[in-house]
Amino acid sequence: MKNMHGKFAWYLPAGAEQRALACLSEAWNLSERAPDAWPGWDLRRVPVALYKRDGTFLLAGHPRPPRGAREVFWPGGVAGPPVYRVSGLPSMVTVGAVAVPYRGAVTAFIPVEWSGRSAEEAREFVTLIWREGFHAHLHTAGKAGVIALSLPTPYPDDHHVNNALGNIEGRLLLEARTTPDGELPRLALAFALIRRERRAQLDDALIDYERAVEYYSGLATYVCLRALEAAGADYEPCPPFQRLAGESGFPMAGGWLDEKHRAELAVVNRRGRGAVRRRFFHTGAELALLLDRFHPGWKARIHQPDVWLDTLLEEKVTFDGGVGDDAIIAEAEHRYDYVSLLEEERANAREMRERRQQLLQSILSGNGTMFIFDVSQLRLTDIRLDHDGLEAVNERLQVHTGAAFFQYGPATTLYFHGVPVVEDRESGLLEVRIPDRRLRISGDDSPFRLVKPAEFTEGFELNAGGVRVRARQGIIQPIDGAIYVKITR
Repeated sequence: MKNMHGKFAWYLPAGAEQRALACLSEAWNLSERAPDAWPGWDLRRVPVALYKRDGTFLLAGHPRPPRGAREVFWPGGVAGPPVYRVSGLPSMVTVGAVAVPYRGAVTAFIPVEWSGRSAEEAREFVTLIWREGFHAHLHTAGKAGVIALSLPTPYPDDHHVNNALGNIEGRLLLEARTTPDGELPRLALAFALIRRERRAQLDDALIDYERAVEYYSGLATYVCLRALEAAGADYEPCPPFQRLAGESGFPMAGGWLDEKHRAELAVVNRRGRGAVRRRFFHTGAELALLLDRFHPGWKARIHQPDVWLDTLLEEKVTFDGGVGDDAIIAEAEHRYDYVSLLEEERANAREMRERRQQLLQSILSGNGTMFIFDVSQLRLTDIRLDHDGLEAVNERLQVHTGAAFFQYGPATTLYFHGVPVVEDRESGLLEVRIPDRRLRISGDDSPFRLVKPAEFTEGFELNAGGVRVRARQGIIQPIDGAIYVKITR
């Protein structure tokens, strides 16, 4: 089949690619119906890449596709930017959905496989395209490139005061939905006071992190909520998405995302639920919705340095610094039964600490081959984590139970997925037990025999059991029943 240039360059998508393209078409269709979800932003002008595990991806709307890209032929799709099939995933794309620079334009990279098989998964995938597309906007027009989106220190997700007061914050924001405009100042003041009381337990770096995630992911959730609201109850999904739905159907509009968001907001921080990261998606979105009513015009300032959703809210409330503030705090804590919440979270904290100690011991003394990667001499240049899968054992040790990616300079990367890894922040060690007996280890382009110390100077690679490691130089040796790998470059 020839393209418009008379060359055999068309690419025909199949299977999961077709499903992902139907979701992308629906995301564009929704953008046409909700053009004012955010001032000056249109998803159809954002490059989107739907990538596969084999390193290929479908690149849509990019101003400079690479040489050799094949245009996608997909009859029946929604009119939108051209789509190309490209080989060679950028090294910055390692796990999950991420917005990163690619050929001069910040591009939203999203795994094709996340489009799933069920109706609910496809609908979630559409909103994921919206969120990552908006993340790309925040990198281009906002301050996403200069804010702290990674944790500087372990987050106290087992701290009973932080969890109890954090839950009250979420429920106060939820209460604001039904609060008359005339009563909003008092409720906003209660929220600001409760948040200040909770943050008295945190250092400045963790407060900066909370604000950054509310800005980055909270605003992206807010944009999705506003788009579906603007679509209206009579909104019709695009034909490819309707065909994907089949007879079951799953309308994009109708408040489904808002219902899910409000349900999460009501239980944030209960027993540490989403305490590290996920809850800020919801508190950030709800703060933005509250500011629409309480501080019109806030969007014009939100990208400025040192301006955050909660600081904008505080501009509209008046603190008296005395008994008046104390009375409002006491009223909110009584209304949401702070004493009972505190007792529940104390018990949960004890359980979490015991569980984490057991998890640590299961890794250190379980079955399989223990690898200790020593990166203490290297400078960390990139880190990508599933923060909700992070278990802080103490100030020094934490266990990553979700996906974790570490990069040190241009040549050294460590990626863990599906296996828990212990990070010793003080000593610069990453420890993982690999159950796979068929380990593929090579150094200097030759297989390693793990019987005596060996040095590698031209490359090291390990790929086994959910662990992928690449490095340039170092040593590898058996030690005390484990394999010790010191990476020097």
